[in-house]
Amino acid sequence: MSKVEKTINRYRMVSPGDKVLLAVSGGKDSIALTHIMHKISEKLGFELIVLHIDLGIEDYSKRSREIVENTCRNLGVNYVVLDLKNDLGLTLPEFVKKLKTRRICSLCGTIKRYVMNAAAIELNVSSIATAHHADDVLIYIMKNFILQDYEAMKKLVPVNNGVIGVVAKKIKPMYEVYEYEAALYAVHNKLEFIDRECPFKEVGSIEDNVRKFLEDLEKRSPGIKISFLRKFAKKYTGREIGEFNKCKVCGLASSSDICSFCRLTEKSFGKPLGSVVRSIFREKNR
Repeated sequence: MSKVEKTINRYRMVSPGDKVLLAVSGGKDSIALTHIMHKISEKLGFELIVLHIDLGIEDYSKRSREIVENTCRNLGVNYVVLDLKNDLGLTLPEFVKKLKTRRICSLCGTIKRYVMNAAAIELNVSSIATAHHADDVLIYIMKNFILQDYEAMKKLVPVNNGVIGVVAKKIKPMYEVYEYEAALYAVHNKLEFIDRECPFKEVGSIEDNVRKFLEDLEKRSPGIKISFLRKFAKKYTGREIGEFNKCKVCGLASSSDICSFCRLTEKSFGKPLGSVVRSIFREKNR
């Protein structure tokens, strides 16, 4: 718990009076962070709200949602849920089938990133927090370096600035927390979490190979992961968001005239649904 608090303070992630939206999947990392953020919220003076996205992956999503809702009720934390099937009409597997794509993780990422940003904008929060820990962040940095995607790589800092009404500020309170530490916290505190992998998780991916490399490097040079992340953060934190377009349909940030989410939903439903997602959260904020 103290490492999360120190990380928040080190990178000035929150200020007294802030409202923080925490994206929670139901896995060990996000459930552990929910408990920790709840415990330190009063001390640091911020309000915590949880966001859960129900992807409709059969029993996996059903169990994940139950865990998140139980956790929030037990802690007395306010939460909102976007249910892909009930709110939009298609589950993630049905999206995949409609689009005839094998890039399931990429599709899932696009959906989740859009929903998180839309929720943060419409709920009028100060920032959206994710449970990406040190190991996660390092793997994505290395992957993007290998793929020569430097713009994506530079976004993997503890704090990403936002643009009011268009792009939410993003924070990573577990930026200096190892994965095993999050797992130990969850087990030690007897927290309920989904203890199996997503059935769509890719096996033998670049991420898996990078993970093995980094684990070996850490064994040889203990502490090198955190040292690297601190230097990386020092170099890239505080970058202003570059030029971007506003989606002609939903009004949120986009690299082109129409954002990826609106394009995907137009292919699936025959009409873009970005504005629908925004209206759902607008209603939840009343």
